[in-house]
Amino acid sequence: MSSSSVQVMDIVVHCLDATQLKQKGLQETFPAICRFNMVSYDNHSRRIAVGARNGYLALYDQKTAKCQMIAAHSAPVMAVAFSPDGRHLATYSYQENKLLFWQMAAGLFGIMSGSSVKCIRSHDTRPARAGSNTSLNSLLKGVRLVWITQKNVIVLTGDGSSCRSSVCSRAVAS
Repeated sequence: MSSSSVQVMDIVVHCLDATQLKQKGLQETFPAICRFNMVSYDNHSRRIAVGARNGYLALYDQKTAKCQMIAAHSAPVMAVAFSPDGRHLATYSYQENKLLFWQMAAGLFGIMSGSSVKCIRSHDTRPARAGSNTSLNSLLKGVRLVWITQKNVIVLTGDGSSCRSSVCSRAVAS
C-alpha cells in the first residue's frame, strides 16, 4: 500500500458491511486488502490495524466506528499483526529495525482512560539485507509477522531471515 494506506482504509472501512465483517472476518469480506502485510484484523475486538509510511498506526474500531491514530514508529510500518487472542498487536518497521508489542485494552477501562492501546515492549531486530538475487522492493514486500503462540511472533523478511520475539522476553535472530 502506498503512503495513503490510511486514507484508502478509511474508504474501505466505510464501505464494509459490519454484520458481514463480524460473521466472516476481513479475509472473506475484503480479501484484496488482506494481501497487504500492514493490515490486520482481529475478529475478537472487531478492530482493524493499518500501518502507515509516516510511522503511524491507525486502529479502526468497528464497534464504535472510530479511528485512533498512534505514533508507533519513526519510519514506515511494514507489517502489523494481532495475536491470536487479540490481546496484543505487533508492529514492525524495517527502516528502524524495530518490532513493537502493543497491549490492546478491552472493556470499560480502556474506554474510560481515553487510550485503548499501550506499547509494552520494543525489540531491536537484525537488519534485513538485499542480496544479489533480491531487490530491496521484493525484500520489503516479503516482510510479515506470524504469531506462533499467544505471546510469540516471528518476523519473516524477504531475504529468508527471521527473528523470533516474545511479548515477555528478548528477540532472537535466526
